[in-house]
Amino acid sequence: MTTTATARTKAITDMFAAIDSGDYSTAFDYLADDITLVFSNAPAAHGKSAVKAALGELIGGLAGIRHEIHGLWHVDRPADIAFSEMTVTFTTPDGRATPVPCCDVFQFQGDHITQFRVYTDITPVFQPA
Repeated sequence: MTTTATARTKAITDMFAAIDSGDYSTAFDYLADDITLVFSNAPAAHGKSAVKAALGELIGGLAGIRHEIHGLWHVDRPADIAFSEMTVTFTTPDGRATPVPCCDVFQFQGDHITQFRVYTDITPVFQPA
């Protein structure tokens, strides 16, 4: 594994660990100021403030979230991109935990994520039990 690939793997795993522990400030340190987030079929959010608002709407209504990474891959040409495959378990305020499969694509510039695309279907999380 190259130094860049190792750094990308560490950044992604550390960012998700921060999210899972509720340390959103640390998680956002990995994002570039001009980040673009596309979460499934929701409209793209541009910039840290918009991303915080978009994720706040989702995460704010949950009791917990956990990312179980199954694989991480990195390519550095033609762009500095990493891919992750995982299961994300969302816990609702009533204690119901719903795991859903997820694939994320990250584009880096320097040490920060500039593009963050999330491919998942969270519909089951919000369906009545």
